[in-house]
Amino acid sequence: GMIVGMAGREATLTVVARDRFNNPSTFVGQRLCVDAVGPADVALQGAGSTPSEQRFTGVIVKSGSYTLRASVAGRSLAGFPRNLQVVAAQTDPMQCQIRGDALAGVVVADSTRASLTAHDRFGNACLEGGDQVMVRMLGPAGSVDAEVVDYGDGTYGLAFTVPRAGEWRAHLAVNGDENPDAVARFTAVQGRLTANQVTLRVSGAGGAGGGGGSAAAAPHVGAETTVYIQALDFEVAGREVGGREPICLRLLSPSGVSANVPLRLSKDRARFRATVRWPEVGTHVLVASLNGDAVVGSPLQVSVVAADVTLPACKVAGAGAGKCVAGERTQFSIEARDSRGNRLLAGGASLTLQVQAPGQEPMRGSVLDQGDGTYTASYAVDQAGPYLLVLASASSRLALEGVCRPGPADVTRCRVDASGLTALTAGARGAMRIVRADRFGNVIPAGPDMLPFRVEAAGVGPAEVETVEAGDGACDVRFEARVAGRYTLHVWSGYARDAVVGSPFDVTVLPGQAASSSCVAHLEGTQMHGPGVTAAIAGDALTVRMQARDRFGNPTAWKRWQTLNVSASGPQEVVFHEAAAATEAPGGSSSWGGVEGRGGGEGGGSGSLVSSRQVSAAQPMGGGRGVFVAQLSRAGAYVVWCTVGGQAVVGWPRVVQVVPGSVEADASVWRAEAETMALTSQLALSSSSGGGGGAAATPAPAAAAPAGDLEAKVVKLMELGFDRAKCLEALTASEGNEEYAASLLFSGL
Repeated sequence: GMIVGMAGREATLTVVARDRFNNPSTFVGQRLCVDAVGPADVALQGAGSTPSEQRFTGVIVKSGSYTLRASVAGRSLAGFPRNLQVVAAQTDPMQCQIRGDALAGVVVADSTRASLTAHDRFGNACLEGGDQVMVRMLGPAGSVDAEVVDYGDGTYGLAFTVPRAGEWRAHLAVNGDENPDAVARFTAVQGRLTANQVTLRVSGAGGAGGGGGSAAAAPHVGAETTVYIQALDFEVAGREVGGREPICLRLLSPSGVSANVPLRLSKDRARFRATVRWPEVGTHVLVASLNGDAVVGSPLQVSVVAADVTLPACKVAGAGAGKCVAGERTQFSIEARDSRGNRLLAGGASLTLQVQAPGQEPMRGSVLDQGDGTYTASYAVDQAGPYLLVLASASSRLALEGVCRPGPADVTRCRVDASGLTALTAGARGAMRIVRADRFGNVIPAGPDMLPFRVEAAGVGPAEVETVEAGDGACDVRFEARVAGRYTLHVWSGYARDAVVGSPFDVTVLPGQAASSSCVAHLEGTQMHGPGVTAAIAGDALTVRMQARDRFGNPTAWKRWQTLNVSASGPQEVVFHEAAAATEAPGGSSSWGGVEGRGGGEGGGSGSLVSSRQVSAAQPMGGGRGVFVAQLSRAGAYVVWCTVGGQAVVGWPRVVQVVPGSVEADASVWRAEAETMALTSQLALSSSSGGGGGAAATPAPAAAAPAGDLEAKVVKLMELGFDRAKCLEALTASEGNEEYAASLLFSGL
């Protein structure tokens, strides 16, 4: 019979020695040979032997029919040669092959058939089926599994359809064992589609008839919608169009206007794409045809409704659209329209309002839908100045600029600047500014019906106060007082006694600069002799104390730059020197600044320096500016001037009559007796002619003096308020010196 073996398996043949009578024997000196002759000749090799038995083994990998031969010493063994049939081993996916002319012309969406030949690992064709075979195509559209039919003879039929053109690879798995490499490679080409293989699809539109429309919401007028013309099984199998199909797409509007819509391949080149802008409100018809035949889903009716609210095209009315008052809620209305200006008569739009003010976080306003296509927006701003209103819908925005005006003035938030009332001097006008502000602190500009203010002042003297509008919305409170001291300023609102912030205000009025018209100067070291007559004794120190007063009489202080001067004009020119601060002189005595006298008369002698003792008697230690000291040594009438900055102090100049002091022996002089007797006789004659007294009481004037000159001097002295006898006596004592005689009369001598 026939021997059957499997490719790749080891075959063993054992030869037992027998003689010709079938008795056990031995192989001594005899050569044995075993081989298989067929598709591939195979010599079996000895694997072990004994004298009576030898074993041969070999592996046959090529399937087919073989002649198995065994010989001893060149003679075939009994029963040999014999037939050996080698069959293929288990199917190996690495050796399987896909064959078929259809792989050279695969067309997208067409069914392609091929065959799979099973082979074992030695490349032997399997002659039996029964294997679990799976073939998967991998390409541009993903993966596609082929249908496998087992023919039972080691071949399998394959059927598959690819949805997209491009390069594809076939991968094989047998009995769960997968070949990592592609079994076959082929390129799929796109074939032309027919009208019944193409459909019309509208993205984002509601079809009102015609079949192929999607059930989406109706588009708005003016909106753009994407239209696709694609393979009928595009969503299911991903089938693509060929790209060369003569497809035409037309749009029919409600008004009867027909327009061609240009078609282009999509970016993935899988289908045709067009963009349609709906021109009118109503039902539009899309017609797509391929070679004159309507595609699936054509014609397609699309209902177009009014567009969404387009805020730039809406009508905005109301004062709140551009202005408001701080803290007060204001509003405006919005009349909804679409992008083409069509009036929308229904509400439902989602509108938001945002208020943006400089330096603040954005605030949200409110928008109320009236349901008839109109909306009412309201908002409130608390910062005066420009602001921005931003209306927003789902598809558009509208920005409105506005200006917020300050609200009513609030006394508690008004700002007060009282710096103009500091360092205020008597007679000077100071001002305090009140900046009006509302309850949010916004400054109120000038305008009608401004909040008035009332002002009252109390203090050490009368004060003038008034309120004056500054012209920029602020109010100036003007204050003026002539008496130095402290004042209290009360400021209220004009409608109620609501005090402004900081009221009452303390105002301190300082004295002004010393003015000569108001300064006071006192003369010390003189005596009054009769009405309007001031007399001083020659040689005594005269002190003038000047007290600084401003132009309103307020005590003040001397400025360093102010010039104070006291001088006397008469028998000699004397300049009063201002007393300096006392210093300790050597020897323990106090010294003061000296006083210099100028001029002179008969008898010589100029003004001398005032001694420290005399100054100490006339001026206390520690005096400041304004104390002047001088010594008038010559008797006679002096005019004393007291000036401040070159201007005479009120009540000055004054006339001071300096009379001789007590008789000093060292300064006395003698006179001739004849002259004395002549003057005595003249005095006596004058007295007797007047009938007033005896000759002993009234001496006669000197004979040497002319009668006319003597009478003139007597008249001048009498004009000073003295009687004739006293005047003659003084002239006699002064030897006819008129000034000296006046000094004697004033001194009571």
